[in-house]
Amino acid sequence: MSRNCLFFAALFTGFAAHSAAAQSIIGTVERFDPRFDLLVPKDAQLEKIAEGFIWTEGAVWYKPGKCLLFSDIPNNVVIKWQEGQGTSEFLKPSGYTGTEPRGGKPGDEPGSNGLFVDSQGRLHLCEHGDRRVTRIEKDGTKTVLADNYMGKRLNSPNDLAIHPSGDVFFTDPPYGLAKGAKRELDFTGVYRISAADRKVSLVSKDLSPNGIALVAGRQETLRNQSRFLDGVSRERGRHDRRRQRLRRHQEMDRLRRGRRLGRPEMRRPR
Repeated sequence: MSRNCLFFAALFTGFAAHSAAAQSIIGTVERFDPRFDLLVPKDAQLEKIAEGFIWTEGAVWYKPGKCLLFSDIPNNVVIKWQEGQGTSEFLKPSGYTGTEPRGGKPGDEPGSNGLFVDSQGRLHLCEHGDRRVTRIEKDGTKTVLADNYMGKRLNSPNDLAIHPSGDVFFTDPPYGLAKGAKRELDFTGVYRISAADRKVSLVSKDLSPNGIALVAGRQETLRNQSRFLDGVSRERGRHDRRRQRLRRHQEMDRLRRGRRLGRPEMRRPR
């Protein structure tokens, strides 16, 4: 489990791959909260498992196939990585099925971006070029979950997250649009697809959204904006307070260590 998490971290930061032989240690994991040790062992290291792609996103562990999947966006393909076997194509085309040639170079991103696997093991994709959110069923067929809002085509869905209820939340910036393509929506939204009736509803139109995640146990979403990380203001405030508490605990630990060693410079001033 820990290695899967580390592979995700490596790909998320832009390291991607062509062969298992390319694996190498590229860094360590910096920890700010001891609870992180419950997810990733203390001796875990960050590995680069492969390389050679233009632009990668959407890394997700695909349990049905016991493999890691990620999007190679400019090359319009979802790549599969397996331990000891390296990488291979999993799905092509992944996000663009048009007749006009696209992709294959930096700056043109027609393929899938964000990927997510639901509780039933079905892969969901944000498709830049076809401007839609889709799901691959267990029989291999593809279901279109959303391609418009109130009759107007989406921009280019970027990332998604699935609530335990089955509702799908996704972001819709314009980054995957072809050069000169016409936008039908004059805003970049965050949307929800209802699991009950597949209705697409607007969550927010006042952001410049990119990534998205759900906060466990809360009725909130965090949206990574292109220019800054905001989400919801109350969550940002909680995060700032947690960092302040962590700094205070670190300072107290430092002072206690100094007193044990008898260092006067480490004593709290009166």
